[in-house]
Amino acid sequence: MSVSVIRYHPNTREFVEEAPVANPGQEATVKVLRLRLEQQQILADFGVLALKGTPFSELLDQATRCVADGLQAEFVKVMKFLPQENRFLVCAGVGWAPGVIGNATVGADTASPAGYALKQARPSSRTTWILKSDSEPLNC
Repeated sequence: MSVSVIRYHPNTREFVEEAPVANPGQEATVKVLRLRLEQQQILADFGVLALKGTPFSELLDQATRCVADGLQAEFVKVMKFLPQENRFLVCAGVGWAPGVIGNATVGADTASPAGYALKQARPSSRTTWILKSDSEPLNC
């Protein structure tokens, strides 16, 4: 059995898949299992919150907290694409300085990881997730 682990490395600010362990020791297996169970519980709790009809802005805030907890990440953000300005607005997040959420923007050109990912229609080498909806505007 092989186990893959994705870890966040704060020094490089990247998520990296660690090499699979061919025959993990019992300690490694238990650690990975505990993390997976915790992630499943976080996801289940988030699903219940969504089904309760939580307002979208609160759901985005909770989503960023869930991602931070589940991936053990210090920083998480949700960005809204602003096509008229060709920029992204940070509209939810965890770990950012006061005033960033709802105010900070990032260019949508290929110089930024978010812009590159949008133009390529696939994730960039950094962990940037873009929330884009053609049917409904994203209300931050």
